[in-house]
Amino acid sequence: MAGHFPGGELYFDAESKMMLTISINTVEKAGNMGAKMYFSVNNPMVLEKWSPKIKLLFFEPYFKGFLQDRSGKVAPVSW
Repeated sequence: MAGHFPGGELYFDAESKMMLTISINTVEKAGNMGAKMYFSVNNPMVLEKWSPKIKLLFFEPYFKGFLQDRSGKVAPVSW
């Protein structure tokens, strides 16, 4: 793709292996057995190893700021 779109940028979201397992279990508990998810990325820097033309420009954790209580502390999550 880098050869066909020089200077282009690719945006996508991905989950860690742990979050992928939680997501699959949540979707299946909701009764959807056909929405299979297979792709996870524990370390986004590994994507740069796919090609010398890939450069990670930005990474932000999915739950950044999402699980904070009113005092600003990260609230515990109970699955």
